[in-house]
Amino acid sequence: MKLISLTLFFLIFLGYSKANCQSSIKGFTALSCPEKQWVICHLFVAKRAFRITKEVKASTNKMLHDSLLDQFPAGGKVDAFRHLYWMARLTDGIGEKKARSLGKAHEMGNYNSFLRAKVEDGEIPDSLSGVMDLSNNEVGICIGNLLYGSENKFTETAVIDAINRGEAVILKRNKAGQLTTCNDEIVVYKIKWSLPYCLVKSNEVP
Repeated sequence: MKLISLTLFFLIFLGYSKANCQSSIKGFTALSCPEKQWVICHLFVAKRAFRITKEVKASTNKMLHDSLLDQFPAGGKVDAFRHLYWMARLTDGIGEKKARSLGKAHEMGNYNSFLRAKVEDGEIPDSLSGVMDLSNNEVGICIGNLLYGSENKFTETAVIDAINRGEAVILKRNKAGQLTTCNDEIVVYKIKWSLPYCLVKSNEVP
């Protein structure tokens, strides 16, 4: 409770209205411990990062119903879009260093989620998905640096183009959409941190 009260005080101090504070506190308590630590260490940009993250989630949900990519929120092109776009927007909004550290905090939180068997995007996190996310984060940071100052105007298009050129990575699937090994064997899902998935370029099709 002390941590929540302290965070509430800082949210008000940083410009959150009282009406929005309860929603902000709810969002804060839903974060993993590494993400909460990031917020506490970056209080003066946390509000901006929170706003950008909400916008990215909305854009990603829209992509799930669009034909531009695929319909795989975990391990597919939509997953890659989320990380590229998130890091690109964060890099533009709060800077490369802070964006990268938030991305790493998120992946550390995913490991904690695995230990608690907590799902993310409908699936329990695994090690190779984390490698995929961190790799895609770096591509997003590069895009954010290239388009610095443009905010949202060209970023989404640049991210989609990068994915279609194969600059991101995704988990390999067969024509039926099943996740496979690098030898095209179907991976039987188990709750394990290390699963024999395979990373491929985002423009590779089964």
